[in-house]
Amino acid sequence: MSEYAVAAGFIQFDPKERDVNGQEVRDITIRAIGTQKRVYITVWSDHADVELSKGQFVVAEGKFQIRESEGDDGETREFFNLSASSLAVFEQAAKKERETVNKSDSKSKAKKKADDDIPF
Repeated sequence: MSEYAVAAGFIQFDPKERDVNGQEVRDITIRAIGTQKRVYITVWSDHADVELSKGQFVVAEGKFQIRESEGDDGETREFFNLSASSLAVFEQAAKKERETVNKSDSKSKAKKKADDDIPF
């Protein structure tokens, strides 16, 4: 069964390139916001100019299909596939460096600051 859908989430792995009927396409996997399910997205050559990399947030719209397959363990698995006709990519936020603080130092500094605030 095939429908039209929108999926949004963070790219989980580096994109993979492959050839489909003479067209180079890229496959990305996202963890969909809300459901946390993996959605496999095919990005066609129409979007060849769009840079894609692990960690970016994407919103993709297109033909959506759910496939079921039986695993080696006999369990049924669902695969969520989307063929992107529209794509929006949001750059990954810059990571700030975190300051490492020794807990005992921070407690003594907090106590000293509290003592400094006493007006008498």
